[in-house]
Amino acid sequence: MPKNYIGLSCTAHDSALAIVNAEGEVVFAQATERYIQTKRAFHAVPDQLGQIGPLLESYCEPGAELVMANSWAPPSYAAIGWWLMDLRMRWKSHAWVHRAHEWAFFRTLIQGTLNQLSLAGLNLQHAVLTRGISDQPVLRRSYDHHLTTRC
Repeated sequence: MPKNYIGLSCTAHDSALAIVNAEGEVVFAQATERYIQTKRAFHAVPDQLGQIGPLLESYCEPGAELVMANSWAPPSYAAIGWWLMDLRMRWKSHAWVHRAHEWAFFRTLIQGTLNQLSLAGLNLQHAVLTRGISDQPVLRRSYDHHLTTRC
């Protein structure tokens, strides 16, 4: 059975989507900001509900097994909270408390990324079920963020 891969880059900003066909060729790739016409696309899921169904119909082979891969493996994003606490402690120890606006920005990026990860693939799964794109459940895979950015 052929497999199509749907890659979701899930971050609080600059999320993106890619589709790879059964031959391993990238047949679609786009930053979410292009589709929603908002620079950086803060807190926007990569599998936008109005876009993902038509993309699957256009770029995936009928009846193919679908594999959704996102760019944060659970150990990676669990470590984000520890990184954030460590960052805040270092800022406090250096008396950088006056940088509250920077702290708020980092916090929204981290929380936004965690939210993206919890939402990743929901619209994809909805499109697969409602449009009859595949009779197989979407397989979910997660990869280390820093390994997924290499070409």
